Amino acid sequence: ELELMPETEAVKEILAGNEGVKQYVDILGNKVIGAYVLIEGSTWGLVIEHRSSEVLKQVTNLRNLIVVIILLAILIVIVLANMLISWIIKPLLILKKESDDLSKGILLRDMSEKEMSVVSLRKDEIGDIGKSFAGLIHYLQTMGGAANAIADNNLSITVEPNSDKDELGIAFKQM
Repeated sequence: ELELMPETEAVKEILAGNEGVKQYVDILGNKVIGAYVLIEGSTWGLVIEHRSSEVLKQVTNLRNLIVVIILLAILIVIVLANMLISWIIKPLLILKKESDDLSKGILLRDMSEKEMSVVSLRKDEIGDIGKSFAGLIHYLQTMGGAANAIADNNLSITVEPNSDKDELGIAFKQM
């Protein structure tokens, strides 16, 4: 019989007739993963221990890599979201401001070309809406100029309607 029997979880399990794998502290105080089995046809058991830090090193490295990848993915999503916001939302906010001003009778005469070009130079649907707004602004500014001239008793101005359904242009032409 053994004179010195280590008192580890694996040895206790073997003496109890069990087999398995456990994580525990060995006789030197190290965290280990131990596997233990009974050897058939004998009263012997086999215990294999390895430090947990070494066994789990690759798992820990993989976990760290996944965390870094997730953080990079979050950063990329944030950057792309900001780019998307400036690419889509900024022109729409400009169009909203223009339409709000137009609905209040402000004819946007002091609007800069740079601000107008942010929307109207785009080659997509938002750019198409921007071009339509630029045409609307030009039309309303022209009609506003005609109305101001008529208000100053200048009846010699000529206004050409934009279409046969241009109610405002037709009304000015008939004056």
